[in-house]
Amino acid sequence: MAIQVVRNDRGNIIEFKGSSQPIYWNNALSAVANALSADTLDIINLTGSVDITALSGRSYEFYQMPFTSFTDLSGDSFPTTLSAIEYINEAANVRILTVDDSAGYVGFITKYYDFAGTNITQILSADIFTPIVALSSEVYDENILPAQGITNGTVARNLIYSDKEILSAYLPTSFVPGDGNAAVDVGTPAIDADGSLTTSSRPVLFSFAGQTEGSFDSFRVVFNVTPEENESALDIRLVFMTNPTTQLGGLSTFELSRRTLTFIDGADITYNHQETFAYYAGDTLKDLAEENPSWDQSGFFFVEARANVDMEFELLSMTNFANK
Repeated sequence: MAIQVVRNDRGNIIEFKGSSQPIYWNNALSAVANALSADTLDIINLTGSVDITALSGRSYEFYQMPFTSFTDLSGDSFPTTLSAIEYINEAANVRILTVDDSAGYVGFITKYYDFAGTNITQILSADIFTPIVALSSEVYDENILPAQGITNGTVARNLIYSDKEILSAYLPTSFVPGDGNAAVDVGTPAIDADGSLTTSSRPVLFSFAGQTEGSFDSFRVVFNVTPEENESALDIRLVFMTNPTTQLGGLSTFELSRRTLTFIDGADITYNHQETFAYYAGDTLKDLAEENPSWDQSGFFFVEARANVDMEFELLSMTNFANK
């Protein structure tokens, strides 16, 4: 049975009628030609992928599917692989995926990966959203090149690259403005003896510096958590702070929240989990000055976690990806 591709503007979704996974949000998918077979195509889940520019980093909803498996809204078949790809991408409200479509990503790993037992473990108090801080080990961009230094200041951190002249042509403009500041602040982690945050601690911040209205972002957070009670639960949310220059009225902050885990395998054991969020950088978040991006003229977001009982929380990594 052929899979009919249907765009649903009312629901802001694309439907693949006749498949086992029929519904996806608009702008969450992109169709590309399969690298090994000219008569087949792949459909990538942008929000679930680690790095869409690398084959090993892609998350596929359909892989190496014959283009003849799909039909358009009228039930007509496609004459070529490219015509099927173009139709699916138009229906999914994205363009054919190329490297140029990717604004890149920025992220970091924590001291968890130095295997020296030096990473921070936070205590989440029951029913309270707690900002997540990080003891950063290395900060990366899409070139898998670590920043060479992080200066601790009272404002956003500067990421100092070892050879800015060489890297500047390849760094993602949506994240690394021309002055060398990258759009991630690893926070000021400080933990009291009981594992709670000190008043001077700052959460990890991700800026929208350099992004334009309509940029489609995907955020990933990886963590370990140890609940004190069985069948307890954990929520994760992104807290967005709007651009103070352009947002003169209405909401100055809003959240994107999700029930992440329900712990059914027992208490006092460590659960490992990866959570992803997808969202747009709209009018209230975009960078006011796209040609000279800065933290001061952009919105930003940070991450909070809430458990319904006391829990130990250990951050492993965070990554934010932008599609133009």
